[in-house]
Amino acid sequence: MVICSMVNDITKYSLSRLLLGYDMRTPSTWSSSTTKFITRNASTEVQDRIKVIEHLMPEVHEEVQEKTRKRQEQAKSQYDLCVKPRKPFKQGEQVLMKDQNSPAKLLDRWLGPMTVSHVYENGTYQLTGPNFLQLKGVINGNVFIPFKSRYGMVPAEEVQHSETKFQAWLEG
Repeated sequence: MVICSMVNDITKYSLSRLLLGYDMRTPSTWSSSTTKFITRNASTEVQDRIKVIEHLMPEVHEEVQEKTRKRQEQAKSQYDLCVKPRKPFKQGEQVLMKDQNSPAKLLDRWLGPMTVSHVYENGTYQLTGPNFLQLKGVINGNVFIPFKSRYGMVPAEEVQHSETKFQAWLEG
């Protein structure tokens, strides 16, 4: 009963208004007779109620569809403001690749830097690792970010754990 009487923020109508043609309240607005029902009167009352619903519903449905469409367009425009397409990587560009199977929470999430050795049309790339070994298979560009080399960013001696993990990934 509560769900049927709650008003939607976008459409400004309750579920009972959209389905039944009237807002449900406690006690209900469609009052029933307290005396014994006469079959003829009950059926005519139901038929009258059906006619009212059939008359009101097309207008309400059109209004709800219009409000919903406007709200969806607003949400899409807000989303489009935040999302910017990433430019495709070029051959020879350095990238960092996201580690999909990181065994621990605090380990590095990005592997690399790696060099793009071949660019395919469908957004996939062939990569060359830091040891000039070509990675097996092609990799989707969604797991890359551009690598920006800065002085002191890459240590002279890599951490042993990261190097062995990366080497195992190259061989696997």
